[in-house]
Amino acid sequence: MSSNGKDQIVRFLKEGALLDYHSVIGQEAASLTVTALDDMQACFISKNKIFEMIKSNASFSLDIFKAVCHDLKEANSAITDMV
Repeated sequence: MSSNGKDQIVRFLKEGALLDYHSVIGQEAASLTVTALDDMQACFISKNKIFEMIKSNASFSLDIFKAVCHDLKEANSAITDMV
């Protein structure tokens, strides 16, 4: 939801996508809702497990870092397109 109280579609996710890991890593409250267009399955991973994996698994940490960078690049592109 935007600051003016309107719902915003931020992006569409595909199978295997990570959702809302930003708020977990940033230790902030989640600020989104999700609507599935088709039947789906979701997997919840606790914050403690995510931090445990970040601390103990360099490959996992690198994958999360790549995902954050990819999302930042997409956000920057969207902002550039709006301007």
